[in-house]
Parts: sequence; structure tokens; C-alpha cells
Amino acid sequence: MSSELRFDGRIVDLRADPTVCAELARLYDTHKRGQDYPLFCIQPHRGRMYLWRSNRDGQLWASHYPRQSDGCSVRIPGPEGIAHHRVKDYIGGAAQRAGYTVTPEYTTSNHTRLDLLIDAPFRFGVEAQISPITERAVKTRTTRSTKAGIPPIWVATETRPFPYAPNIGFNRELDWTAGMPPKGSVTALHMKHITAEHCTPYSRFDHCPDGRNSCGGWHPYYDALPGWTLDDAIAGIGDHQLEILQTATKAVYLVTLTGLELYRELTGHDGMFTPGAPGRRAAPPPQELIGVECAADRPIPETAPTAELLLTVPEIEDVPFRLPPIEWSICQLCGRDICHPDSIADGLCRGCSLKLDAVLRRRGIA
Repeated sequence: MSSELRFDGRIVDLRADPTVCAELARLYDTHKRGQDYPLFCIQPHRGRMYLWRSNRDGQLWASHYPRQSDGCSVRIPGPEGIAHHRVKDYIGGAAQRAGYTVTPEYTTSNHTRLDLLIDAPFRFGVEAQISPITERAVKTRTTRSTKAGIPPIWVATETRPFPYAPNIGFNRELDWTAGMPPKGSVTALHMKHITAEHCTPYSRFDHCPDGRNSCGGWHPYYDALPGWTLDDAIAGIGDHQLEILQTATKAVYLVTLTGLELYRELTGHDGMFTPGAPGRRAAPPPQELIGVECAADRPIPETAPTAELLLTVPEIEDVPFRLPPIEWSICQLCGRDICHPDSIADGLCRGCSLKLDAVLRRRGIA
């Protein structure tokens, strides 16, 4: 679908010139019935066009008049659409400068549409996300695209990363509608640098990642990966400098190749990205460590009981708890066994007592 048309005698590119999109929006709002729009298609079939707005999503379109030419339509981007297209153009340019082939608007075999398909040693897709989106939608589209053989990398302005999809963030305050940023000027966020952290009460863990108290072992710790631009990240994903890591808890990060190898060494997991697969539990502790006291250094408070103090505490006789014996009786009317103190005092079970009360009330005695 082309983004160019002839407006007021000049050919304009709607993706490159946001001021034209604003003029067309004003023209639609002020247009009077019966007047022709100064719009013409520049495709070989030509033809005059008019503006209309979709009732479903409010999107503005330019289409051919009925019975004129081939009937193609041109989408008029809003301010967010222009930013979306420029993010895609920036990423596509970075991939092409790295020597990769870029295919826009690629539809996978699972019927998901990727903003970009990047053919590189590691083949992947790109989803440019400017507007807010739910985590469920991200997870669903990621799973379907990955099962079609093309894992998507989400490039979004969200201040928080998507927990179950590989994603790269950038500065939300960057104004893409004002123009295309210079190449190499967009900082990449949300990628992780992995280091080995000693699991002690004084480490950066608030508890052992394996779910126990401080175990004295070593675990991967995730820091922000600084010094990467969006251009470097796109090129690095294609040539395996950056890898997709899925942890045992199914959290997904983009990490360096050395970070992935360190993760595998510390955890014993392969870290393969398999969205939609059942979760994998953390590796159990070695058999020889089960029942062994943690060797981590812990400060002993001054008030802690010592062995000598424990020896001075007198032993308490272990007296088992016994319930008093239960008294049983028989209902005087129905012959049922009864054990409740009130029932034994009345000589009636609960059911007979209620029936007797009802009879006395009807006779005006109660």
C-alpha cells in the first residue's frame, strides 16, 4: 500500500510529512458536502480520491470515488502512526547498514503480521510498539510468531519491560513525530548483563533464587547492560552477539553471548526461548546437600541462647492432652443416642425438642 498521493497539485509522502496529515485532517473536518477533494491517486490507474473516517477505529482514509478507477485506498497516519513508521524506518535502516535484508509488513504462517522481518544469521522479526499494549497481547503474538519460526523482538517506549517477551526499550521522551533521529543516537534499554553473585545474607539477593534461605552458592544476577544503541542491538541480535534468554521462571531477557554461557554454567538450564511451553522448575539441590546446615556466615546476636544456657533450663514433663469422657443417653421420644449436655438435661434430642416446642406454641402453652 503506497503512502503517496497528489494533494493540491503536489505529490506528498504521508509517512514523511506529518504537516500534510494534519492538513488533510483539517480538510476533512471543514469539508462541505458536494465539493470535490483536491486529492488524486498517483498509481498507474489514477483517479480522484475523497476522505472518510472509519466508525470502528476513527482512522482517516483516502479512497477512490465509486466507479472511478481501481478503488485503492491510502491510510492517513495520525501523529502516533507517523512515530510508528519512523521507528520502523530507523530499525530497518540499522539492519540494512549491518548487511541484513529487511522485509516490511511480513505475515507469518500463524497469521501474525510483523512490522519487519530481518534476514540475518539469526532470523528474527521486529514489533515496533508506540501505543500501550497489554502483556497478554504481547505474550500471545510472541508465542504465535515464534512457533512460526520467527521470534519477534519488541521495540517499545514502555518504561517497564515486557516480562515474557524479548524486548528493547528506548527513551520515551524522544519525539519521533518531529523528525528522524540521527543514526546511532537512540540508546537501547532493558537488556541485561549477567554476573555471578554469591548467595549470602549480605548479597544483593533478598532471598535465595532457588526458594531457600541463603545457600552459600552462586547464582546469576541481572544488571542493566549499558553502552548499547538501538543500532548496535539490532545488529548484535542478527549475528548472535545478543541472545534471547528464558529463565527457569519464564522471564525473558536479551543478554550477551558470554552472559548466556555464564547463566547455563550457574544454573544448569539451557535458557532456550520456548514461549507457550510448560514452565521449568529450578534444579533441585544436590543429594549430598539435603539436610546440611547452610555454611553462610551469619551474625550471632548477643542474646542468642548458648549450649550452657540451654542445659540450665529444667525439663518439662510431657503430659498428653486428654478430653473428658463423653456421657451418652437416649431420647425419651425417638430412642436416638444423644450426647449434648442440653439434650441430656431435657431428655430429648434436638429434633424432638423442636417438634415439642412447635406443638406447645400452637396450643398457646409456650
